[in-house]
Amino acid sequence: MLADSIDAFTFRTNTAKLNRDSNIFDGNDFGQRKMQDAESELRSSFGDDEISFLFSCNYCVCFVDIIGSTRITAGIDDPNRIRQYYSMFFSKIGQIARRFDARIIKIAGDCLICYFPKTADPANNSAFKDVLECGCAMIAAHDGINFELNVMNLPSLEYRISADYGRVEIAKSATSRTEDLFGSTMNLCAKINRMAAQNGMVIGGDLYQIVKAFSFNDFSFEDIGGYDIGLKHFYPVYSVIAKKRDNISGSGRDSIIPPSPRQTMHGSEILRRLHFAKNNNNNNSPSKPIIAAAGHTSNSTNVMVVDDEQDMLLTFKEFLRLEGHRAEVFVNPQEALKRYREVNPSYYGLIILDIRMPGMNGLQLYQRLKAINSNINVLFISALDAADELCSIFSGILPHNVIRKPVLREQFIHRVELCLAGHEQH
Repeated sequence: MLADSIDAFTFRTNTAKLNRDSNIFDGNDFGQRKMQDAESELRSSFGDDEISFLFSCNYCVCFVDIIGSTRITAGIDDPNRIRQYYSMFFSKIGQIARRFDARIIKIAGDCLICYFPKTADPANNSAFKDVLECGCAMIAAHDGINFELNVMNLPSLEYRISADYGRVEIAKSATSRTEDLFGSTMNLCAKINRMAAQNGMVIGGDLYQIVKAFSFNDFSFEDIGGYDIGLKHFYPVYSVIAKKRDNISGSGRDSIIPPSPRQTMHGSEILRRLHFAKNNNNNNSPSKPIIAAAGHTSNSTNVMVVDDEQDMLLTFKEFLRLEGHRAEVFVNPQEALKRYREVNPSYYGLIILDIRMPGMNGLQLYQRLKAINSNINVLFISALDAADELCSIFSGILPHNVIRKPVLREQFIHRVELCLAGHEQH
C-alpha cells in the first residue's frame, strides 16, 4: 500500500540501479529529469508555495509494516478501539526507534517510517550498528506489544521490518513541522518489506555492502534472493539474524528487550546448580539451608503450575518440591482447566500461570478458573514488567501476584510465600 504511493520514483529506481550494476545505459540524465517532473507534480499537488525540497543526502531508512491490519481491524467495531490498536503499536515502535537515535518521518496507513541521521557518514560504525540493533529490538518487543494488546482485549498483530541505505530527497511542506523523504531508496525499502519473514527484518543490497564491511559479530545475514527491478535485473535482499539478542543493549535500551528463559538457563541446568548448592550448603554451612529439605510439612500446599515450556515446569516443580509443597504441572491450559473442575475448589492453595501460552493464554485461563472459584489465589509469571497493568485490570491482583521472567529461586519462593500468606489473611 505504501509502496504504491511513491511509485512516481520507480523509473528512477530502475535506471539508477541498472546504471550502477551494469553498463546497459546511462540513466542519470533521464533519471534527473524524472525527479524534476516528480517535484513539479508534488508542488502542483500541495500548491506552489507549500512544499520545498531542502537537500539530498545518503541515509539509512527503515519501514515497519503491520501485516494484514485491514483484515484485523475490520473485526473491531468501535473506532476508538481501532485508534487504541494502532496507537499502542506505533507508540511502542516509535519509542524503540528514538532510543536508537532514529527520527520518525511519518506514519502512513499501517506503516511507520523512520531514518537514521547519523548514517549520513558511511564510516560511522556505531550508527549502522544502531540500525541493526533497532530492528532486532523491534522484533524482540513483539511479545510485549501483543501482551499489552491482549490486556486491552485487542487482537494480536504481526509485522515486518525493512531497511536500506542510499540517496534520498528531503522535502518539507509549509503545513508540516517535520521533513519528508522521497526517492528510489524509499521506494525500494517499501517494496522489499514484503520479503521479510513474519516478525523478521530484511535489508537491501546497498545497506548490506556497508554493514558487511564493518564485520559486526553480533549479526549474520542470509541472502534470500532479489527484488525484480525490471529488465531481468534483481536488487539483492538479505534477512538479518541477531546471534545474541541480549547483546542489543545500551543506555536505557535493555529495558525494552526482556530476556527469555530460553536465553538464560534451561531447567536441567538450573536443577543441576540447585542440587549442587543444596549439597554444598549442607556440608559447609551451619546456618539455615538455602534450599529446604523436600517432604511433607505442616505448611505443605497443593500448587497447580501451568506453563507451555517444559523446562520451566520442571524448574518450578522442583523449587516447590524442595520447599515441601506438592506441585501438579500442566503444559496444556485446557488440561489444567479440566483438572481444576474435577477437584474441590479449595484443593489448590495456589495457581501459578504463565501469561503467554498458545491457544489459551494465562489471563484467559485465570478468568475461567475464577468463574469456578472466585476466591482463587494466583501468581502470574510474565516476560514483562506487567504488575501495574494486571493490578489495574483484575480486582484482587496485587503487585506480589506477578513475577517477571527470568525467575531466580529465591525470588520465586519469596513470591509464593507472599501469595500464600496474603491469601490466608482474607
